[in-house]
Amino acid sequence: MTGRFYNVGVGPGDPSLITLKALRILQSVEVIAYPVSGAERESIALSVINGLTGEAGRPLTEGKRLLPLFFPMVRDSAVMAEAHSTVAQQVYGELSVGRDVAFVTLGDPSLYSTGGYLTGYLKGMDPGVAVETVPGITSYSAAAAAAGVSLGDGNEKLAVVPATAGEEVLREVARLFENVAILKAHRQLDVLERLLDEEGFARTVLAGNVGMAGEVIEEVTGEGFLSSFALRMPYLTLILAKKGI
Repeated sequence: MTGRFYNVGVGPGDPSLITLKALRILQSVEVIAYPVSGAERESIALSVINGLTGEAGRPLTEGKRLLPLFFPMVRDSAVMAEAHSTVAQQVYGELSVGRDVAFVTLGDPSLYSTGGYLTGYLKGMDPGVAVETVPGITSYSAAAAAAGVSLGDGNEKLAVVPATAGEEVLREVARLFENVAILKAHRQLDVLERLLDEEGFARTVLAGNVGMAGEVIEEVTGEGFLSSFALRMPYLTLILAKKGI
């Protein structure tokens, strides 16, 4: 009998923000898979659950098979496709012998997540494989809570967009929406600062490593303030921008 695959969101980084459902599933599975981007790099998703305890107060990962899955940080579509195929085969190898597998991923697995690619490849290999997605708290929700920012009031619209979409797309989004969450912003701060100012955003919050060590939550004030952070913001950086206060 083929095992069940769980695509589990573990939230933005704070272990206390993991859901009860995610915790229950992680306790029940035989295999916990996690993403890594290189041999020398720690998995942030795994670090979120490493300090959690399961039944009888034992570490959650105790007695589990831990399966690292390599997802290279590249833009070459052919390289990425080969990597996704390889990790899907690794996971399916566990499922095919009847083991349930939980793949842990930061934030919510339905939003810009490696878990989405993995699920697609598994379904391509075996359309009958059992898959369940467990949602997690997103980084922008956690950042909004930490900053005391509303992501939308009344009939206001909210857009969630990656900074890598390009300036033309970002400007169009900025014109159409009163509230914008811009993800993957760490290398685009100078461009985003100019764009948000030109499109009339009155309030901007810069957030990095939300829920983790080294968290940055800064209300942006004054010309050049946002771009002044460009060299010291981590990869996991986002911006919340509002046209209203």
